[in-house]
Amino acid sequence: MGSMVEFSKKCASGEEPKTYNLYISGDTLFYDELKEIHVRYPHIQLALVHVGGTTLPGIRVMVTMDGTQGVQLICALQPERAVPIHIDDYDVFESPLSDFQEAVKKAGWEGRVSYLSRGDQFAF
Repeated sequence: MGSMVEFSKKCASGEEPKTYNLYISGDTLFYDELKEIHVRYPHIQLALVHVGGTTLPGIRVMVTMDGTQGVQLICALQPERAVPIHIDDYDVFESPLSDFQEAVKKAGWEGRVSYLSRGDQFAF
């Protein structure tokens, strides 16, 4: 599950409208076909990346991205800015935010990832 939301901002008369692309990963795992998103939308201003590594109890199957997969996604999408979300909403998350932060640092993405606390806002 993922969604691309495209916004347009009207400009002064005679100018082309400015377009903003927002990608919301939804609950998914990283897989190679997600790379197609960057091909179709080469200019993504913001990516909201669901991480946390949700793992189904009993059968121990991960159903949402962990920190490593979240960084694989942002590397594939190449957004101007990424924000990890849905990190600790349930007790079935196996991958803490620190996993994502470590992977971000390894990939050299620190300057393009913003971390928000509950209730924070982010303008783009």
